[in-house]
Amino acid sequence: MNRVLRILAIIALVSLGVSIVLGRLLDAVQQPAMGSGFPSVTDLLLPALPSILVNLIGETGSALCLAVGVVAVVASIQRRQWRWAVGLLVLLFVAANGPTLVTEVGSDIAVSANNDLAYAFGYTYMPYVGLLLIALVPLAVLAYIIRFRRQATRPIESAVSE
Repeated sequence: MNRVLRILAIIALVSLGVSIVLGRLLDAVQQPAMGSGFPSVTDLLLPALPSILVNLIGETGSALCLAVGVVAVVASIQRRQWRWAVGLLVLLFVAANGPTLVTEVGSDIAVSANNDLAYAFGYTYMPYVGLLLIALVPLAVLAYIIRFRRQATRPIESAVSE
């Protein structure tokens, strides 16, 4: 179980990291729409394709983060580690609702501040703060695996003494 959790947590973190890096690169090299006059389907789809792929990678990473958290909660309940289960459930709640709240609050602050810097920060960097909130779940799962790795590998003592 620990090996599967570790692999899924690492894959989730890598996909979130790739999504963040590709998203920043995509923001840096935004290209105008191709063609002139009435746009064809390819004129509309080709510029949006990199953005669609980055969003797909990010959403896959987010879903994996939540799945890893749910599996870790089930594993900690089966091992009767109630504090870890409650902590992971709180992190899952923050990961599921935090990005939306951060984005909404950031955009509201940007609009009410009426400042170009606040506007740029609210609409450019707040989604990445949301992704970092989601990344807390696999990081906590990795900490959980490292913390209880030694206890899981101890040999079980015989109940019958000779």
